[in-house]
Amino acid sequence: VLYFDCGAEDERLPHNRDFRRRLSSLRIRHDFTEPRGGHDWTFWDQRLPSSLAFIAHALGISSD
Repeated sequence: VLYFDCGAEDERLPHNRDFRRRLSSLRIRHDFTEPRGGHDWTFWDQRLPSSLAFIAHALGISSD
């Protein structure tokens, strides 16, 4: 499963939505979210824990 997110105020959001649609059309499993925020460190500080937890789960590693 591919995981990605993009802030709802990020100027790159249209490209991420296009990518999500393409993945869906190809039936590639993915997890995409659009939380509030832009393309800045505030956004990444908020999203990093869930991103790392997803990666840990995918690798079968405890996220504790």
